[in-house]
Amino acid sequence: MHSAVLRAKLLLESRFREPWDLHRLAEQAGISRARLIQLFRRETGTSVHKFLNKMRVRHAETLLLDSQLPVNAVASESGFATGQHFARIFKQVNGLQPLEFRRRHRRA
Repeated sequence: MHSAVLRAKLLLESRFREPWDLHRLAEQAGISRARLIQLFRRETGTSVHKFLNKMRVRHAETLLLDSQLPVNAVASESGFATGQHFARIFKQVNGLQPLEFRRRHRRA
């Protein structure tokens, strides 16, 4: 994997709560924005934006299952700007709304 893509992935995986934009991510990865977009998609099979959303959703799943936090707090803790945006992205990734996911998959 290209070193800049690897750096970008590590940044997104470890700092998913931050409000990333492509310019800042590319700068931190040491590559141009256009080149990062091209390489990231080619090497991961997805866009930077979708990858970041997936990292945020994975964290949100853990919070939904292991805490009593309200959905809006889960959204905020996972890096989403609004509860509505979180619910829309969560459903795209999982096929369920956050509360429905919590009810179906809650650990005993």
